[in-house]
Amino acid sequence: MLEFILSSISVSPILLLLLAICYLKNKENKESWQKEILNYSFKNKRKEVECENANKRRLTADKKDITNDFKICFEGKNINFKKGLIFKYNRLYISLYDLQRLLGYNIKNRGRSTYLLMDNNKIIINYENGYFISSFKKCFRVPAVYYNEEYYLSLIDICEIFNLITVWNYNDKEILLFKNRREIIRTPREKLTKPALIRFEDITAGDEYDNAEKLLRLRIVTDLMYSKSLPFHIAWIPRYKSPKRGIDNDLSKDFSIYNADFLFTLDYMINRGGIVGLHGYTHQYKNGDSVDDSEFGEGYYSTVEDAEIRALKAINTSEKLDIPYKFFESPHYSCTFEQQAVFEKHFKYIFEPAQGVWNHRPYVSLRNKETIYVPAPLGYVENMDVKDMIKRIKDKPEGDLAALFYHPYKEFEFIVLNKLNDGYIDYSYLNNSILRKILNCLAEEGYSLVKITDITK
Repeated sequence: MLEFILSSISVSPILLLLLAICYLKNKENKESWQKEILNYSFKNKRKEVECENANKRRLTADKKDITNDFKICFEGKNINFKKGLIFKYNRLYISLYDLQRLLGYNIKNRGRSTYLLMDNNKIIINYENGYFISSFKKCFRVPAVYYNEEYYLSLIDICEIFNLITVWNYNDKEILLFKNRREIIRTPREKLTKPALIRFEDITAGDEYDNAEKLLRLRIVTDLMYSKSLPFHIAWIPRYKSPKRGIDNDLSKDFSIYNADFLFTLDYMINRGGIVGLHGYTHQYKNGDSVDDSEFGEGYYSTVEDAEIRALKAINTSEKLDIPYKFFESPHYSCTFEQQAVFEKHFKYIFEPAQGVWNHRPYVSLRNKETIYVPAPLGYVENMDVKDMIKRIKDKPEGDLAALFYHPYKEFEFIVLNKLNDGYIDYSYLNNSILRKILNCLAEEGYSLVKITDITK
């Protein structure tokens, strides 16, 4: 008995040491994958800006794309476009000739670049390589259009180059352009100790974003993220349907001023750090409404053929509209194991748990060894209850990924718009908004927002 007790005493320190080593290794494993994501996100990426899609194709137009349907004003004055406006795939394009005349710049052509000069300002535009240089080099959001030996720039790129804002009036088919009177002061993203992701859910041309005021507010929410240099994800539903109301809105086929405003807003979000993903194709089934209804899985489009067809339709719409996509997300995470295998063929990232695994951290598919399933274990803000989300962030299990999704229309009541006499719309954004509280909590808990593409195998 004594020998047993003595042997137990002598072994106990060894057992304690082994337990301590196991604990530390387990803790290290829980932290290592998070450090890898964070380090990749913040590694030195200051390379020469290359506009990778610039030379993929040159957009051309013909007479049917010339439009007189839109009235455009600049600082309260109607604009007479001598070269005409081009309206193609729900984007407006304006010739550089009309722009320089409107804004008072002088033009000098040097090789492949065009120089716009006014006072001490110099803007360099390179159409072929798809970029402009003002204070820094930046890629065009979409390629310029070439028509009648003249280049036309998209409205979104014009607003980026010359720091303009838009106010849309659908009834009169009128777009008001103003010099931006609000300076966005950007603060650099801070590298803290753990990665986090946020996804703006159910962004579509309809539902909660069905008029100009709502789309303006959505752009303002985007400006908040941009001012903090925070990346965010956009779960975009490419085609909005509400059969009972006779609505079937396909941005690649249905051309209107509302759709132009929505696409302008989506472009705006991308320019401010948004990473787009395809949130199904219609996010509905048969006579159901987009957003509310599901699309895949038992009781909906349930076959692998359905998954293939609808995923390809979403991809084709995105490519036709020049919207870059980086991930896929099944509506309501509803799909079968076999359907996820289909999605893996087309997407490197799937922003949901893997069926049958229900992972709480990034998981590499065992099928193709390539696709990464990225869950959002923190869930979403139900109703307007931010306190529950704050609690979930603070109480998150150590090994879980800090990812959540949020419906940005919930921010709208915290944005107060002020329309001035000349039509310019200013705003104030209340400090007690739900999104601000979430962002503050994440920072206080040591989380830095990252992109889904920062997650590697």
